[in-house]
Amino acid sequence: MKPSRDMLFYVLVQLLLYHASTFFIVDTGSGMFFLLLILPLMTAVIAVIYGYRHGIHVLYPLITALLFLTVVWLHFNESACIYLVIYGMIALVAMVLGKILKNVMRMTKKED
Repeated sequence: MKPSRDMLFYVLVQLLLYHASTFFIVDTGSGMFFLLLILPLMTAVIAVIYGYRHGIHVLYPLITALLFLTVVWLHFNESACIYLVIYGMIALVAMVLGKILKNVMRMTKKED
């Protein structure tokens, strides 16, 4: 399955947000705040929007995880590699939720 051109915009936004957010990390506490709250939230929001607009694409969660791998290599250490799996799963679940949301919205429109 080949990544679509539509996915490129979301991937670039995700990559930009991943790397830009690391500039706000000044100590261990803020690093944990970003790793455990801000980055997963950004991942989920972008994936819900992607799922709503474009449906489910199998490669999107994998690409999301690989994007975070670049952040791990540049800004964190190897102990942050567990978040690759976590962010990939968050992206998968959020993308499916976006698709479900679109279907629900479509069904409620038909009822009106």
